[in-house]
Amino acid sequence: MKGLVLLATNTEGLRNVEQEVKKINLTVQTLTITADVSDGSAVTSAFAKVKETFGHADILINNAGINADGEGVRIADADPEKWWRQFEINGKGTFLMTRSFINQLPSPETPATILNLTTGAAWKGSPFLAGYGMSKLVVQQQVPAIAAVYPNITAVALHPGLQETDMLPQAMRRFDRDSPELAGGIAVWLSHPHARFLSGRVVASEWDVDDLVARKEEIQASADLTIDLMGKFGAQHFP
Repeated sequence: MKGLVLLATNTEGLRNVEQEVKKINLTVQTLTITADVSDGSAVTSAFAKVKETFGHADILINNAGINADGEGVRIADADPEKWWRQFEINGKGTFLMTRSFINQLPSPETPATILNLTTGAAWKGSPFLAGYGMSKLVVQQQVPAIAAVYPNITAVALHPGLQETDMLPQAMRRFDRDSPELAGGIAVWLSHPHARFLSGRVVASEWDVDDLVARKEEIQASADLTIDLMGKFGAQHFP
C-alpha cells in the first residue's frame, strides 16, 4: 500500500501538511504521528504504527531539527540545557529514527533511501551557532556510516539551502533564495536508483542533477562531497 507518514511534535502543523498533500493528490494515504524524535519509546511506537498501516517504510527523510542558538550566542554565554537539547533532537533523534527505520525493513536486501537534512554549518562551522553546527555534524556523519555497511540503502546528506523557517536567524533571511519545492524535488530524485552512486555523500538542492550524473565516475573515484581532513601530511613535511 502506497502512503505518506508525517511525524512531528506539532499536531496542528501535521494537519496543515496533510491538507496540503491532499490538495496535491487525493489518492495518497497519509498517516500523521505526533511524537518527539528524541524519545526512544515514541519512535518505536511510531514505527509500529507504520508497520500496522503500510507494512514498512521505503524512504526516510530526517528533517526534524532545532536551532537553540537563536540569532547567535558565544559558547560561554549559551544555556547548557538549550545547547544540549540540539544534540538530543538533531543528533539522537536522527539516530533513533534511522535505527528504527533500518530495523523495520523486511530484509537486508530491501532497497531503501535515507536522506538526512544537513546545513553548511555542519562542515564550515560558526562561532555564534556552534551548538547547532556541531549537532548537525552528527546528522551529517551518520550518512557515510550508513552507506558503508548497508549496501541496500542509499544514504545521502541533503543541504536544502536557506529555507523560510523559524530556525533561520534574521541576519540570514536576506539570503533566502531557495524554496521547499526545490528541496522536495531533489529529495524525490535522490530516492530513485539513478542516485545510488551518491550514497554516503552530501548534495545541495541547488546543484544540477544532470551535471552530477555526468560526473558520476569522477565522484565515485574521489573523496568529493564528503568531510575529510585536507592538507599535506607525512614525515617528509616535518624534518
